[in-house]
Amino acid sequence: MEIVELRVGTWGVEEGYDVGSYSVVRCEAEQLGRWVKHLDERRSRGVTYTIYRTSEGTILVYVYEWSRWANEVDSAMIHEYATLEEAAEHYRQVLERAGVIPRRVMSLAEWRAQRADAQE
Repeated sequence: MEIVELRVGTWGVEEGYDVGSYSVVRCEAEQLGRWVKHLDERRSRGVTYTIYRTSEGTILVYVYEWSRWANEVDSAMIHEYATLEEAAEHYRQVLERAGVIPRRVMSLAEWRAQRADAQE
């Protein structure tokens, strides 16, 4: 494990003014995985998810929303969970894509039910 510093809040420059309002959270943790979701085809905006296990055993999901464009503000937040299973209840796809947990295998009936729920 190492000491990590995670910026939480917003930061950036808009029209020449610093619009930052953030804190830095420091903790001892091990990075379990990371996944970057690009929000446009130029890969100039995205969300980076980094998953940590703290020295206390809790799971942190660090969500960093970023942009490479001028006058757009970056932001980040931390979600803390007691267990990896609890984190998966909220961030299953992220944990799977980050390689932290194996991809879920479901039956055809489960897939149909999930698809039907999504279409409602």
